[in-house]
Amino acid sequence: MIPEHARLLDPCEPPAVEVINARGAGRAVVVCDHASNRVPRRLAGLGLVPAQLVTHIAWDPGAEEVARRVAKQLDAPLVVSCYSRLVIDCNRPLASDESIAVTSAGMAVPGNCAISSADRALRAAALFRPYHRAIAQVLNQRSAARRRSLLLVLLALLPVAIAMLVRLSGRVGTDEEVAAAIMDRLIVTTLLPIVALVFGTAALGAELEDGTAVFLLVKPIDRWRIVVAKLAVAIGLSVAIVAPASFVAGAILQVGGTGLSGAVGAAAGTAIGATVYATVFFALSLVTGRALAIGLIYVLVWEGVLAGLLEGIAALSIRQYTLAISAAISNPGVTDPGLLDVRTALVLSVIAVAVAVVIAVRRLASFEIGQADD
Repeated sequence: MIPEHARLLDPCEPPAVEVINARGAGRAVVVCDHASNRVPRRLAGLGLVPAQLVTHIAWDPGAEEVARRVAKQLDAPLVVSCYSRLVIDCNRPLASDESIAVTSAGMAVPGNCAISSADRALRAAALFRPYHRAIAQVLNQRSAARRRSLLLVLLALLPVAIAMLVRLSGRVGTDEEVAAAIMDRLIVTTLLPIVALVFGTAALGAELEDGTAVFLLVKPIDRWRIVVAKLAVAIGLSVAIVAPASFVAGAILQVGGTGLSGAVGAAAGTAIGATVYATVFFALSLVTGRALAIGLIYVLVWEGVLAGLLEGIAALSIRQYTLAISAAISNPGVTDPGLLDVRTALVLSVIAVAVAVVIAVRRLASFEIGQADD
């Protein structure tokens, strides 16, 4: 709890910084240091009259509007300082004489005269550092997202590379166990759920965790629209990585015969599986902050071990849905007693997606702004 005397901003005042479009896909990051002429109430306008605070000495008029348009055009994150540069200039080093200017454009700033070291530190802690932390956080998140996506792409190339080695060894079409090991245990059991877990839990869960979701939740947007938009991105990215890898590996291994029916079945099955997994993990990320850990336990223990040992829980296994759908497309009319009926698999997949979406929408609708900012 911050002592009352140590606060610069009242609880009802805007935060020091606003982050807009934090997950923007553009390559740039836009910052606006002098967007506002706002002065914290406790500083009583720094001794200036309102007519002085609307001039250029307090801010760069129109800078925020330009920054927002540029960020929107580039689909870039935008970080905006919400208080006047006269309080503390976020574009100057703290040690600079211009950090807290005594005069600006020849005009004296009474509230900055003879300011104590404690008051300087208070302004830096309340306004300067949160702004630069927000910039660093946006940059770090973008760097981490690029590394994460690269790692998942490399992981997706692994089964393709192994399939190529198998083909070069001359075992294609002759060793069904090798093909099964690659298509089932490597792609369906490992690659598919891990990729969906990463994208599903990060789609909105990361924003709730770091507090940037507050800027989305305060907007007058229906919660279901937020869920649909975020979920579409998570599903799209998961399918884009897993389905092509399944198709290429299946084609190389000649799964289902010499044609491409096996490859098509593998791609379609993993695409549906990715949709179900990503939706379930997305909903899980709104229910708990430990979604990634719980998802890994589900993947490794439930799907990786129990679903293969206990036939009775196949109806609760997304892996089983994926295998049944892939097999039905690869070999139409052929029934595998070891798999779920394809109609059952499709119905259960739809139910799982529908239930997860309902949970996600209701959970997001119940969020208070404080929860997202904790």
